[in-house]
Amino acid sequence: MSNFHCFFGNSAAPADNGHLHIDADTDDENNATGLVIINNCKHRIKDIADVLTVFKSSKGDSIDAIGENGVGVKQGCATLSNLSFVLSRNQYCFSLGILALELQKHAGIYLPSFEFTWDPANEDYLDSGLEDFLNKQLRQICKDNKDIKNIMRKYGTDRLVQHFLRMTEDLWSFDKNEHIFSLVIDDLKHGYVLDKEEVDLREGRETRLNNHIQKGFLTQIYEELPKHYLHVANSFDVQIQSKRVTFAHWQRRLIEMSHFQVFIDKKDSMDSEVLSAYNKKEVPNHEYHPLNIYLGFDAIRCADSTGSKCATIYYHSRRAGRLIKHHRDARGELCLSAGGTQFCQGLTIIVDDREGALPLNPTKQDFAFGESEHGEIWHDNMILWTCAVTKLYYNHHLDNCGGIKGTLTAKVIDKCKKAKTLSASKKQIDSIDKCSFSTFQGISKGWKFIAATSSLVLNNRKSCKVQVGTDVLMRLTKSKAPVQKAPSLASPKKKSKPTSMKMKPVLMRKIPHKRKRAHGEASVIVDDKVMSLNCEVVKELKEALLQADEEKEDLEIEISVQGEQIMELKARLTNGSNERRNLQLEISRRDEMIQELEIASQVKEEVVGADSNLQRENEQLKEKLGKALVTIALQNSTT
Repeated sequence: MSNFHCFFGNSAAPADNGHLHIDADTDDENNATGLVIINNCKHRIKDIADVLTVFKSSKGDSIDAIGENGVGVKQGCATLSNLSFVLSRNQYCFSLGILALELQKHAGIYLPSFEFTWDPANEDYLDSGLEDFLNKQLRQICKDNKDIKNIMRKYGTDRLVQHFLRMTEDLWSFDKNEHIFSLVIDDLKHGYVLDKEEVDLREGRETRLNNHIQKGFLTQIYEELPKHYLHVANSFDVQIQSKRVTFAHWQRRLIEMSHFQVFIDKKDSMDSEVLSAYNKKEVPNHEYHPLNIYLGFDAIRCADSTGSKCATIYYHSRRAGRLIKHHRDARGELCLSAGGTQFCQGLTIIVDDREGALPLNPTKQDFAFGESEHGEIWHDNMILWTCAVTKLYYNHHLDNCGGIKGTLTAKVIDKCKKAKTLSASKKQIDSIDKCSFSTFQGISKGWKFIAATSSLVLNNRKSCKVQVGTDVLMRLTKSKAPVQKAPSLASPKKKSKPTSMKMKPVLMRKIPHKRKRAHGEASVIVDDKVMSLNCEVVKELKEALLQADEEKEDLEIEISVQGEQIMELKARLTNGSNERRNLQLEISRRDEMIQELEIASQVKEEVVGADSNLQRENEQLKEKLGKALVTIALQNSTT
């Protein structure tokens, strides 16, 4: 996926009316040979000659732009394939760039680019049209360069023309979008992602490549994209093989999703003095930036017996617009306890650099704190705060499970079915920064710095209150408090000791009858008060009602998902009926052609028969003519 990011973010349009489509590039026999990526752009696209300039970025001096030092399109194309075509359209101006291993020589790198403008008002183009114009331009390029001609012949000039024409039709037409960017990656090198069991070695190379691209690589992109992009709006249209990509991956998947906002000091190391000033919002001469941290439990990962259940951390940067890096076991990264199942249960930590302040390396796949003057301090402060809120979040939910990690694990796994249902749902959910998640109230001024361990802890963790967010889709139920038996109010009866003394009869006075209380012997202590079992029954009924509400919600989600599946099945049936109708029409058309061929065959036979008769008559005439000539010659000789 790392090689694919450069295409997703390189020329993407803004959220409003933005479109990005990824499809398989097919040859004349409908076999997939590579990928085609196309997207619209809000502003004019840089000249392809500048984009393909070696050791130079096409982004100029823009700090916020994605890509620098020449990485991006060139790096991705060279990694994925030996032949790629970069296409762009700025209104009527078309551009073509070629990245081919075959064109590279020892003398230097050669990345040719071409530009040609179509004028619809020009009288020379009125009769020919755009397709003929593009064909003429590509033929001229092939005529002027023999090496490029060989590449064009292998790929197919007509196929390249069709890619250009697609940039002017339907969604990508001149009147709807002025700026279009497209990338054609041929003979994908890294499309082989299917399992060995799915590969049939008896199939030809074209068939295997077709399956690897269609079923393997494109499917992998469809599944991975939502994990790598947090802030894609619902209005941004991303399609893979004409299938809309649904984002909001973590919102559908994480249990008890919570949000923390911390401020990272970029210059000074954390100590008690700095912390006290920080808590009072008085940070003179300090440079700090906000950081969003989201936490939750991944039930699907926790329930997977073959995968890792330990804490995982994901770093996202808004400067790059995507995931930068992640650690499958974040306990070492955050200096957390790694003993047993501590900080496991599918714990997931998402760090979102909302301001794009964290320094990135040129490939945008890691941080570059070493390039900053106080980079080491900056990095340590980020880890310090991330570790602090992670401990607070985890210990809070562990406390709700009576401090038993096995109970917490069981409760997380219990939500696996619901998490899978939500993940399969196509219901639109806002991007992560627009959602309302649970927050911990009363913690901003309660932090304490422990110098011995260089860590931050909350003074009184149990005093903080959790405000549940409206967009939290799954919650953990609290463990029931252990029921304590109430002590008997009457003193225990003492066993009478056997005695040899003779007892005198004693007249017993009649004890007045007392009305029995319902469940008199069963009681519980709640808030130091003895209460009857009725209150406990009420609690159980309330819990049953809450559970019923959760089951009802789960059922509604399943019904909505099944409804969406039914609609998809209906659409497939409609498409199937249309294909069947088309097939019947094709069969009838072929039957007509067969009948016409049979008639033509009969006519041919008749023509052949007539021709043979004519030849026979012709030979007879020649024979008669020869005899006549001989007779005439004999008569002449006698006379």
